[in-house]
Amino acid sequence: LAIGKNDEMRLFQINSNEPIPFENDFFVGHVSLVLRPLDSHDDPKFAERLPSDDEFSTSTFWIQIEGRFKRQMRKDQVFVGAQLADTKMNLGSITRKVSDLFLRLLNSSAGGGKMFYSFGTEYESPHISFPLHSGIDVTKAGTENIQRSGKQAKITGKDHDSTPDEDLYWNTKDVYTMSYYAKSIDLARWSILLPFEFHLGKVWGKSDVQLVIYEQDTKSQDHKKNYLFNLQMKHLGIPHISQILSEGIMKTPPLATSPNN
Repeated sequence: LAIGKNDEMRLFQINSNEPIPFENDFFVGHVSLVLRPLDSHDDPKFAERLPSDDEFSTSTFWIQIEGRFKRQMRKDQVFVGAQLADTKMNLGSITRKVSDLFLRLLNSSAGGGKMFYSFGTEYESPHISFPLHSGIDVTKAGTENIQRSGKQAKITGKDHDSTPDEDLYWNTKDVYTMSYYAKSIDLARWSILLPFEFHLGKVWGKSDVQLVIYEQDTKSQDHKKNYLFNLQMKHLGIPHISQILSEGIMKTPPLATSPNN
């Protein structure tokens, strides 16, 4: 998990009993990431970690971020998605065409025509992203403090913030809850399950993947991204997954360079 001003990385605990706190120049909050284990014995409390609604009972992947923006941001400039740590994808012509077709179908069926994707350029890493307000479920938790157990700090909304237009801006007054779950993304197996099972290594290779929320002015020429959230994951292979899930540790080694590329 990237934290702090210099994007330093620290180990992140998956399937944890409590949300993990993080803070940077743009956002302060907590995050929980829950993956369905390969074997129920790897995490006997897996079902308890998911929301109680029946729709979550068959989920393979669930993430929730709760916190506050530290400055106002335009909604049309804040995105959520996944990107590769490597800057280029080594795809053959056929694989690239199939991947492009798959992404176009995904955009029309699930993305509502608002999905952005790239196979990588000299300016940015390969990625799939959506506007934050349409890509995942976002609700307001209110302006009150959110108290977590243990040593985690309160998240407090700012009373003095005055947002010009709630439809256009994320404000610093409210605490937001952002959540996403999937039944077709199995990160423990590093696979997409629907509409057919597809191993992500066939497209991503050995690259680490980063789950990100970032601010970017898409009309700007500098391609700069300000990261509100950056969780980097590495697939170590099926034999290692059970041990990782049972220990609750997702290996996230330090980045060689800043992810603000």
